[in-house]
Amino acid sequence: MKDIPELTGIRFFAAFVVCAYHFSPGFGMTSISTALQLPAMSAVSLFFILSGFILSYSYLPRLSTTKLWYFFWARFARLAPAFITVMITMIPIRLLFLMSSPEAAKIAYGLSLDSPILVLSWLANLSLVAVFIPMLNPWLYFWNPPAWSLTAEVIFYVGFPFVITLFNKIKRESFLFWTAVTLYGLLCLIIISAFLIIMNMPLNLFPLWYTSSLKLGATVINETEMRSYSLTYFVYLLPFLRCFEFWIGCSAGCLFVKLKQNDNLPQKTIRNCLLVLSILLMCIGYQVNNLTMGGMGTGIYAVYTPGFTLFIFSLASGKTFASGLLSHKWIVILGKSSYALYISHYAGMATYQGLANIKGLVFPQGSYFIAVGLCLAISLIIYYLVEIPVQRWLIEIGKSRLISSL
Repeated sequence: MKDIPELTGIRFFAAFVVCAYHFSPGFGMTSISTALQLPAMSAVSLFFILSGFILSYSYLPRLSTTKLWYFFWARFARLAPAFITVMITMIPIRLLFLMSSPEAAKIAYGLSLDSPILVLSWLANLSLVAVFIPMLNPWLYFWNPPAWSLTAEVIFYVGFPFVITLFNKIKRESFLFWTAVTLYGLLCLIIISAFLIIMNMPLNLFPLWYTSSLKLGATVINETEMRSYSLTYFVYLLPFLRCFEFWIGCSAGCLFVKLKQNDNLPQKTIRNCLLVLSILLMCIGYQVNNLTMGGMGTGIYAVYTPGFTLFIFSLASGKTFASGLLSHKWIVILGKSSYALYISHYAGMATYQGLANIKGLVFPQGSYFIAVGLCLAISLIIYYLVEIPVQRWLIEIGKSRLISSL
């Protein structure tokens, strides 16, 4: 299927917001940190919806000719090269932090060089299971925090063949639309139910093994913080609810393909109106999050889902007033390296943290922009020198096996 450059372009902006937000506190950029907090946390939602949309767009037309094992192999080739490279790179960076700042590491993460859980926590992060182990949650943020979202990606990939086959059986475009609406309604209902349960459940009903896992190192949390952390864990971090965003993206992608096949995609004027409407929906979501302070972690992504879905659909349907920017050559190049930026930028933060601790360096605020620029450059290096060649090598191995099996 033909690439849609506008969708590649928005990946860059989503990844850049996450990177810029994560770097801002370390350089004392409080105004940037405050402004980007909600957009950065919701950017992952955009990635999830976009992933479901693109996979449906790519695989629905060739559903009957794609081998199941080859689909999984292609997904592995997409995620693994950059992720494994970063995880290996993080070993010396974090060991240096443990050696230079043992007290800070103990307080923040409950980790030390002689901790028996150190190697286990790295392996749990590498295998993408750390998010399922509450006792490891204090250290989920030690190695490479953005990697938690890859667990949701993998779980979605596992169920994608079944989901896309099911959606392919839906012949009427209107049913696909209402499928997305129904999925969104279920997501909101479950989030609200989880909020009510966690906020009203007596503290003695929380298992001790779980509540003890919320104590980050020597930090003691109060009841309100415990309930907030619980909402973040069960609603935001655990991947099961996040699959709804993928499924909504899938239904929108299937709707797009069927409309495209029937030459029924909206005309340019309507596309522009839909794009404006999607931006308004995102602004409403932002205001709702501001008013509710992010729903203590529950609604941080759900309120953006309608706007994001309509935004993606509008951009994919043809040229709009945003196409010039999002399809610009350099934006598309940066969009292609957005996964590398997302998965590697924390290594830059950890390196900065290590230098500040060892040398006692205090970097001026202006160096924040240099640091973010270096992250962009490193992401391009990872994309061109690691992602592309290793992906091609892995895909060639998969194709060779595919040919030999025919």
